[in-house]
Amino acid sequence: MANNIVKKKFMHINLSGDPREVGIIQGNLIKKYPDTIRFFASKRKLISLKDIRHINEIYEEFCPELIEEINGFSESLGVPMQNLRYYDYTLLTPRCSQFAILSSKSVEQKIFVARNYDFSYRLDDMRLCKTSIKNNYAHLGFSTLLFGRIDGINEKGLAITMSSAGFPVGNFPSMRPPKIKGLQFWAVIRTILDKCKNVDDSLKLVEKIPMAYNANFIVADESGSMALIETYDGVFGYKKIDSFDKENYLIATNHVVLPKLIYNDSKKMHNSKVRFDLVKSNLENNKLISKDKIKQILSDPYPNGLSCHFYTEFFGTMNSAIYVPADRIVDICFGPGDYNPWYSISLNDNVDKEYDVVFPKERSPTGFWNLE
Repeated sequence: MANNIVKKKFMHINLSGDPREVGIIQGNLIKKYPDTIRFFASKRKLISLKDIRHINEIYEEFCPELIEEINGFSESLGVPMQNLRYYDYTLLTPRCSQFAILSSKSVEQKIFVARNYDFSYRLDDMRLCKTSIKNNYAHLGFSTLLFGRIDGINEKGLAITMSSAGFPVGNFPSMRPPKIKGLQFWAVIRTILDKCKNVDDSLKLVEKIPMAYNANFIVADESGSMALIETYDGVFGYKKIDSFDKENYLIATNHVVLPKLIYNDSKKMHNSKVRFDLVKSNLENNKLISKDKIKQILSDPYPNGLSCHFYTEFFGTMNSAIYVPADRIVDICFGPGDYNPWYSISLNDNVDKEYDVVFPKERSPTGFWNLE
């Protein structure tokens, strides 16, 4: 049982307009929260102009509207871009579980893309955003550092989820230093949602865009295609399946699985192996899987399910999601599913709303973090 309970709120907000307008809106939204402003906009310079120019050169090629959005935010708060946490922040290390099934594997005969996002309410945005920006595809997804996305679905029916691959990468003593100079995962996911219409578009973009973070992505579209994409120290690999393949599911937790990249990740966290094997066992032991069964897998507490309550260790379930590309909807549980209800939200929903969330705090079991 949890030793104590923390209560918070998730926000579902709508962001619409040209890029600069959306940036200004987000700046205005946090102006009444001094602590929030201090986090997102430091009083000191966090990054050099040279590094900002390098990042913006990448954005200019792949997602130029994002520069305008960040400029609008900077303008709204009256702080230089060098002071923005978005450019500098590299501490985020989400520990997620994700899997996807083709329509041939589901009771409902639909593609489902499911994932748990495990992190901490102390640093999470706790925002589900519908974003409609001129010259980009509209999308629905969870934000990080306001401008980034950790997952989502867009108007073309493309869904994407992610999990960290291997030991976290960052500019801190406890992390692996990045091997290449590039973007974090949240900028790549945002770009995919803004610019890509299907799995093939996503593969082309991830192969081309420089990314410093080691990540597993699962992408799926309404046509019946899905792919597991892995990046590790700048090396790119993928596995694609569609309705013609006998194999009808993909899984990723927090270790590398593709043969091309697996040599990079010789040791795996015990909990990552447990979660991967749990999902695989459920998928292999059931000829067909229903959406309700997927919810159960996501909601049951670890090690019998994927729900984790270890928030002080930055490994607590912040939200669970099941994306349905054909319908442009997502079933969401804000917080762990064994303590909170599920909701169904459409990309077409335009109502701003708050959701009460319960987070039970526990310590992870012995051996949870062991490397094997």
